[in-house]
Amino acid sequence: MLATPQPHGDAVLGEAISMAGKLGIVKPNNHVVAVQRIHDDFCVKIFSVDARGAGIKRVGNLGK
Repeated sequence: MLATPQPHGDAVLGEAISMAGKLGIVKPNNHVVAVQRIHDDFCVKIFSVDARGAGIKRVGNLGK
C-alpha cells in the first residue's frame, strides 16, 4: 500500500492492516512488522492485530 508522506503514518499503517485482515493475510492477534522510511532513516514498527482482525490493537494508558 503506497501513500503520500504524512506527519503521523500510523493511520496509514492501520488502514493497511485493516485491508490485510479483510483479505485474510493477517488474522486476529497476529503481529505485523512494518518498515517505514522517515526522511533518510528507516523505522521498524511492530503492531498487534486486534481481536477482530480489523486493525491495530490499542493499548491504553501506557506509562501512566
